[in-house]
Amino acid sequence: MWFGLEWKVIESNTSADFMDLTMSLKNGNIQTMLFEKSLNLYLYIPPYSAHPPDVLNGIIFGQIHQIFTLCLEQPDIKKSVNQFYARFLQRGYQRTDVLPIFTNAIHHNSPTMIAQRALNQESILRDSKKKHVYLHMRYHPNNAPSYKFQQTWRKKMGHP
Repeated sequence: MWFGLEWKVIESNTSADFMDLTMSLKNGNIQTMLFEKSLNLYLYIPPYSAHPPDVLNGIIFGQIHQIFTLCLEQPDIKKSVNQFYARFLQRGYQRTDVLPIFTNAIHHNSPTMIAQRALNQESILRDSKKKHVYLHMRYHPNNAPSYKFQQTWRKKMGHP
């Protein structure tokens, strides 16, 4: 015991859990998957909650995005998505209400859609560089706030 902390020494292992990620070594490669504590109660907002409907979309899209980001193997993705979906049904949601949201979130996070969004974003950035002027200044606490520069630009240069 040192300063009230108890240290546990664990023998070398091929996997480790850190926050919401399990990392492991398989055939010399690092594999990752979603880690969830065994005592997690998964108390998602109930279907009769007074939250705006988009909160449910945000929870589902956010968790599906996390699953697709953290899990490298397709079977791990499928297992995690199925568990997540089952937990929503156990919480009292109807299949007809959540299945379209899950389907949309899965489609939105598919590798094809991610690649398409990256291409679109690159195109938007390329086009935007032709139309925008960027002013880069070093931060200093005594400088005027950025909105002041923007207001002055709009008044003097944007609409003279």
